[in-house]
Amino acid sequence: MQHSGSVKAVDCRRLLWHAGDYVFYDLFGAKQKAVESWMDILRKVELATADFDNADSYNEIAMLKMEVATELTNFENNWPPQSHCIVAHEVMHLPDTIYRWNSVRIYWAFHLER
Repeated sequence: MQHSGSVKAVDCRRLLWHAGDYVFYDLFGAKQKAVESWMDILRKVELATADFDNADSYNEIAMLKMEVATELTNFENNWPPQSHCIVAHEVMHLPDTIYRWNSVRIYWAFHLER
């Protein structure tokens, strides 16, 4: 029997949300905090919205962008350059997309699958 296919962003999302804390528990030693922070920011990005009737949307997304930039910097400081891929960089653009188009669940916002 042969299985073929590829991992999609939705597969990574399911792993992150449903098993991430268990699968990655105490797996990375001194770098564990960096992994947990990265998972937390990915979860936060997915839950972010920029509703039309929310007057604070701009400020909330601006704060989210700063948090994403901070966590990406921590990721880059804690992991070797070989692990820095375009996928990690793409996360930087998600807050802007959320501000323009709202929640990732309302439209196709899986930049990472392109």
